[in-house]
Amino acid sequence: MKIKLDENLGKKIHECFAAEGLDAETVASEGLTGESDDTLYDFCSKERRTLVTMDRGFSNLTRFHPERLPGLVVLAPGKRIRPQVLLSLAKQVAKRLKAGPMRSMLWIVQPGRIREWPASSEEPFVRE
Repeated sequence: MKIKLDENLGKKIHECFAAEGLDAETVASEGLTGESDDTLYDFCSKERRTLVTMDRGFSNLTRFHPERLPGLVVLAPGKRIRPQVLLSLAKQVAKRLKAGPMRSMLWIVQPGRIREWPASSEEPFVRE
C-alpha cells in the first residue's frame, strides 16, 4: 500500500509506516512542503496514495472526498499533542493498513477509536 505522510508528521511516524512494510513517502521528501491542501490532495490522487495527516481540514468531505484516493487518514491525538500518543495512533493505522486497503474511506483516528466514513455514505461507522 502506498502512503503519503503530510508535513505535520515527523521522522518517527515515517519509520512506523516503513516498519510495517508500507511504501511511505513524505511531503518533504517529494518537495511538496508548503503546497496547498488542494495540491497535496491532487498529488495523492494521481499517485494513488493514501494521505495521512493531522490537518483536520482534510476531514471536510465536500472538499476532499475520499473517493478520489485510496483513503484519507486524519490523526486526531487530542487538544494537547503528545508525541507518544501521536506515535501510538500512527502504529494503529499502519497495522490496519498493512492488513488491507481502506477502499476510499476517511478515517478519523483518535485514542481508542477510529471513525470511518465510507465513500458512499455520510454516516460514520465507529470502530473501537
